[in-house]
Amino acid sequence: MIWIACCGTSIQPVLDRLRQNPKLDTVYLCLDNDDAGNEACDRMRDALEDMGLDVERLTPRRKDWNDDLCAKFEKHKEDATRTRTHGRLF
Repeated sequence: MIWIACCGTSIQPVLDRLRQNPKLDTVYLCLDNDDAGNEACDRMRDALEDMGLDVERLTPRRKDWNDDLCAKFEKHKEDATRTRTHGRLF
């Protein structure tokens, strides 16, 4: 498995990595959950499927993956605070 940060909506980093690793046959697209990310995902999916690759999309619950991670961290922090406040340890 190889991870590629596109740092935007360009397919070029994905194509570069696929050229370096011709045995890859599946691509998981993990773009933002907004209009630009959705449009880029559709474009990338079409291009990659035309190349004979299997393409899956993983979508964050919020706008982007960092927002999901921050929300998860905040929930853990709140749970820990609640646990300390009520004097219970797990």
